[in-house]
Amino acid sequence: MSNTPNNAIPYVPENTIDPAAGLNLALVTVDALLQAAVQSITNTPPGSPAEGERHLVGTAGTGAFAGHDNQIAQYLDGAWRFYAARVVVNLEDGLLYFRNSTGWAAADTGGVSFADINGNPVDNALLAAALAGKADVVQDNLSASVPPTVDNDETEGYEPRSRWFDIVANESYLCLSAATGAAVWVQTSLTLDELGSAALANVGSGGDELPDNDAVDAKIAELELQLIYGAHTA
Repeated sequence: MSNTPNNAIPYVPENTIDPAAGLNLALVTVDALLQAAVQSITNTPPGSPAEGERHLVGTAGTGAFAGHDNQIAQYLDGAWRFYAARVVVNLEDGLLYFRNSTGWAAADTGGVSFADINGNPVDNALLAAALAGKADVVQDNLSASVPPTVDNDETEGYEPRSRWFDIVANESYLCLSAATGAAVWVQTSLTLDELGSAALANVGSGGDELPDNDAVDAKIAELELQLIYGAHTA
């Protein structure tokens, strides 16, 4: 066996008189694959690459990249070297790419395969649509000039967990329900006057008294349930 089984790093042959050459070749391969980050994903070699510059060859390599589809290309000593890899970071779009049985797929893109992407994925409509459709994006309004109302609801893109900041009154709000025409927003900030009143208030269950710790814990639990189930309880 002349190479390592997983990454094909060349072994230095036994009884080598001068092992430096073989060892240096192995170190170059390790350097190329260690924490692999590429400048871009492209089919065409760049015109003036820097020493050590790396790119991921697309599905239709041309010029010096021809015949090296889906491989990492590293520019070293005036020539391109190519390596098979399993995980790379594309510095151009900031995405992590994984190699599977059919090609490369970007993380968090709905399973879009690199086999469907030709050239630079930044300009690829398929990838852009997949990113735009991520389900975990919550719309916020961080520069409002008025408090939210019942009409700031799901028709405007809000949903439970959306945040609203009134920068004029310096107040913040959290959406508990975004039902059409019946959105529920709770104020999550206190004014200086409210803080002063709280400091002077008695602890108790009266309308002008501060709740005790048990009451606060119960209210927090209620709010958490509302966030989880998307319902507002009176």
